[in-house]
Amino acid sequence: MLIPRGAAAALIAVIAVAPSCATGDADQPTDTRADRVGQLHTEFGSVDGVAVHGYAPPAMPETDQRPLFELFLGTDSLGIHAIDAAVDSTTGSLLWITPRGTLWLAPLSNTHTGKRALARRVIPGLATSRGRVAFAQRVVGPETAPFVIDLRTFRRTALTDADGPDEVMGFSPDGSEVLVLSGRTGLASLFALPLAGSNVRQLTNRGLTPGPTLDTSKVVPSPIDRQHVVWGAGGIGYRARHNVILIDASGMATRFAPGASVAEVVR
Repeated sequence: MLIPRGAAAALIAVIAVAPSCATGDADQPTDTRADRVGQLHTEFGSVDGVAVHGYAPPAMPETDQRPLFELFLGTDSLGIHAIDAAVDSTTGSLLWITPRGTLWLAPLSNTHTGKRALARRVIPGLATSRGRVAFAQRVVGPETAPFVIDLRTFRRTALTDADGPDEVMGFSPDGSEVLVLSGRTGLASLFALPLAGSNVRQLTNRGLTPGPTLDTSKVVPSPIDRQHVVWGAGGIGYRARHNVILIDASGMATRFAPGASVAEVVR
């Protein structure tokens, strides 16, 4: 029932060691003069053309520790360390997850005294759209479930009525559905979960069941990470381990060569 370890690890993009001094929920002191050559770099979104991005120490071999990013707005350090972050341009908000799994919200204009805790036990994988944030939260042991919070009313909505290994991949272009990588069927598969109604759509590996009779040639591989997932007019495109995959509106999967552009195949 668990999502393959490679897919879950890829979802958090890169692996690095979080400094021992930054294991709590409090913000940590930063050194904006530090030499960042060789550090991991990720962009988490932008507001008014200014990017929110982060740097993390390089990966340590054979570890499962998550990257700990120091967050910047343009060239200015925000004084925040996080294992994941996102920007909602509708509300001008920054969201981030601390090493202990607390999801925080703050206006980008005041990320310290204006911050508010939204949820705990949150795993990496944030998506924002039109004043909402989607995320997965640990609910029972290792099991996770996806939720959406409206950033203006703080109303919280559960997207499923059962627990399972779920990880958020992103929103649909119109913001009406959340794309989730789930292991509920025994195979890591993509599902589209509506914000309203109950029309859950399994997009990949429909009708397939793990076991000795499984035809592995019919299994559609999972995204290597959410940074390589694009939901466009032509469908959902993403980079898998050996191919670029396009899932069209009917759920049919087309495989492209590894060098194909994800943005191009979803046009």
